Amino acid sequence: MGCSVNLDRNCRLDGLAVLSSLELLRKRLSNADPAVTRLIDNAKEGAQRGVALTQRMLAFARRQDLKPTAVDLPDLVRGMGELLKKSVNPTVRIEMHFPLGLPKANVDPNQLELALLNLVVNARDAMSDGGTITIAALEELGGADTGLPAGRYVSLSIADTGGGMDEQTLSRAHEPFFTTKGVGKGTGLGLSMVQGLAEQSSGRLVLKSRVGEGTVAEIWLPAAEEVPEVFKPKPASRTARPVTQSLSVLAVDDDSLILENTAAPQLTLWLAQAKGPHLRRRHGPLRS
Repeated sequence: MGCSVNLDRNCRLDGLAVLSSLELLRKRLSNADPAVTRLIDNAKEGAQRGVALTQRMLAFARRQDLKPTAVDLPDLVRGMGELLKKSVNPTVRIEMHFPLGLPKANVDPNQLELALLNLVVNARDAMSDGGTITIAALEELGGADTGLPAGRYVSLSIADTGGGMDEQTLSRAHEPFFTTKGVGKGTGLGLSMVQGLAEQSSGRLVLKSRVGEGTVAEIWLPAAEEVPEVFKPKPASRTARPVTQSLSVLAVDDDSLILENTAAPQLTLWLAQAKGPHLRRRHGPLRS
């Protein structure tokens, strides 16, 4: 699982290959000694940590593949409501405040969900005795004072009522691997990942904090351009014909480790049951 500093997509694929191999191994040894299955579970957990660390490193380096789209922030946050509540302690209350008519943000929704979850967990950890996390959004204008090009932006903020940070800690909060949490409780890449996402999305991350007054994290994102909807008449419905021909699945990869896990016997059997008896497996180099 060791990866060089030059992280890329291949590193993530290697991690997924390890995870899939361990999962297949665990299924084959389902009746094995509990000590053996425990070792496999430990290996899976370590591989999952490696994959998560790789994703955060890619986010910090602003090399992750983003798929930005027009995102309704209130809908996204409310859709995560249950997950966010389960991520905090019973003594922590989550409040949401969104104005009417808020423009949509141009951002990758999946990565924004991860960033929001990161910030909420940070806010939770800052309030060991409980408190309130407030998630809100406002329309902002860019310009010289903001460090962003002129234009319309949407600011998603996460505020807590914790102890806050002093100036020295606040100045280092963006640094990769810097953390105020104990050993094993944080990688120090959470805020770096959020900052990488914001900058790669043509926005920015703003942190505000004072000792005794809590912390506010703001993700500034460019507002999505509104495209007027054009009425298009629905085409006449056609009766779908049942597909009777057999289907074949071709798995191609120049990495034998990835190919072996993609074409694993269990996966092949599942595809054969789903698509029919004509699914074939072939190992070896492709010839031109």
